[in-house]
Amino acid sequence: MGTASGLALMGGMSQKMATSTPKIIFRSDRYPVSFTNYSDEIEFVENRDWVLMAYNSNYPSRSTLFQYRLDDDTTWRAMQDQNQLHLDDLDAGTYKIEIRARQQGNHTWSESTVLEFTISPLWYKRWWAIILWAISLFLLIYFIIRFNTRRLEAENLALEHLVDERTVEITVQNKELASAKIEVEQKNAKLQSLLNELRALNATKDKMFSIISHDLKNPFTSIIGFASILEDEFESLTNEEKIEFVNKIYNTSTRTYELLENLLNWSRSQTGRIVIQKSNLKLKEMIDKNFELISDSAITKSITLINHLDEGTEVFADYDTINTVMRNLLTNAIKFSMPGKSVEVSAETGHEFVKINVVDHGIGMNQDTISKLFRTDVFHSTNGTNSEKGTGLGLILCKEFVEKNGGKIEVQSEPLMGSTFNVFLPIHSEK
Repeated sequence: MGTASGLALMGGMSQKMATSTPKIIFRSDRYPVSFTNYSDEIEFVENRDWVLMAYNSNYPSRSTLFQYRLDDDTTWRAMQDQNQLHLDDLDAGTYKIEIRARQQGNHTWSESTVLEFTISPLWYKRWWAIILWAISLFLLIYFIIRFNTRRLEAENLALEHLVDERTVEITVQNKELASAKIEVEQKNAKLQSLLNELRALNATKDKMFSIISHDLKNPFTSIIGFASILEDEFESLTNEEKIEFVNKIYNTSTRTYELLENLLNWSRSQTGRIVIQKSNLKLKEMIDKNFELISDSAITKSITLINHLDEGTEVFADYDTINTVMRNLLTNAIKFSMPGKSVEVSAETGHEFVKINVVDHGIGMNQDTISKLFRTDVFHSTNGTNSEKGTGLGLILCKEFVEKNGGKIEVQSEPLMGSTFNVFLPIHSEK
């Protein structure tokens, strides 16, 4: 039935009253425009005291309760302040608001009025205004930089004139100092060169005296001793003992001769009396001849000598010096080889050099020992596997002779893994 409060449905003791959908008005005291929920597009500028008002055309506002929720908020909130909602706190953007109403005394809320509206940013926050601000700031910075640049250019021009004057003066002084410095450096270089030569000569002299006084004296002492025994006790010695003494005299004499030959070659090299006469050398023939010379030493230690060189392997070098190099390397290989092993010689032919490899299967060397092999200030020497003695002069001589022939010598070795000496010699004559 119709009542003063609206349409009432009576059903026993229950009463249900329907509240109509609320209406919405947007207004602002500072902006002469308003919007309602019937407007097609609602858009207004932020921070203009916009207020959302809700009302129900069927009932007085004071007897109607209104609730709202904004965007995806799930909580309904009551509208206060005469059913008004102030929008000053909202930033620019697009929002969706839902408002529902309920008459006092009615427990049922009306259907929601859903409304979308857009709050536009103030003009100075819009994209075109930001671009204008950026352009203005850029122009301001540009003109400031331009002004300072011109001022600095003028100052720099004045400084350049002053610097040019001072540069001329300093240049003249620097030339005088450079000339004096070059003169001093040349004198220092000459002095240093003379000092190095003097040190090398002193080291060589000391080593030569040591070799002459000790390494040459001791072998002759042994030879004289063995010869004295043979002379005094020849009739009482057995044939085996006589052969043993003769072999010892022979071996000692051979080593002494090799030492003496190295000393003479070293002396000739240091005094510049060695003449290098290069020609095409057949390496296989040279190695075979050296194998014959050292065969007795190899047989004594049961060492096999293997020549892997081809008949056509040739180098362009001086025969005497390279022959001395090969003999020293092969003698060392036997000296440091384990009994029953082998000494091998092979070659690899490259574009400009032949790489000659002298390989032994002996005690090997560590890196500290390798670093001392070719130093004239050290003359490093190690006893062989049968306690053979040496002076270290042979390898120094090898390095000098190889370099005089336009080549180089290298060593690869590890303790107990044997050693490989690589000699690089040119194939063709220098053009």
